[in-house]
Amino acid sequence: MRNRGRFLTGLGAGAVFGLLLTARVWKSTRTFPVQRRGAGAQQVPSSGSDAYMNQIPDALTERWKQAQNRLTSAIADLAAKLLSLQESEERWALSFDENQRSLAADLRRLRMLVTWTLILSCFGVVAFAIVLFLAYVKY
Repeated sequence: MRNRGRFLTGLGAGAVFGLLLTARVWKSTRTFPVQRRGAGAQQVPSSGSDAYMNQIPDALTERWKQAQNRLTSAIADLAAKLLSLQESEERWALSFDENQRSLAADLRRLRMLVTWTLILSCFGVVAFAIVLFLAYVKY
């Protein structure tokens, strides 16, 4: 019983979607009228359609040239941007190297400052100990 219910539910959903899709296709074909001719109708090209058919290759050639020009200009823009990015990368690399050297020099100066601070503080502790010792011995 369950399988039959599932089957009928699926069938109903498929029918609804099928009808909606058919309506959509039918509506889209109504917006673009199609010339329907009978089986016995002669298809003699008229002079207007011949002129139109002759214009199609020219129009396609023109659109092809426009697309090719757009593509060429896009490639040129991309090449210019790539060159600009390469120059920017070189500037950033030089700036990074300069900053790295500056940082290394600052770290050397900091190391020297810490070393001298430790040495002088040791001398200060020793001097203070001597003063205390002399004060203790004298009094």
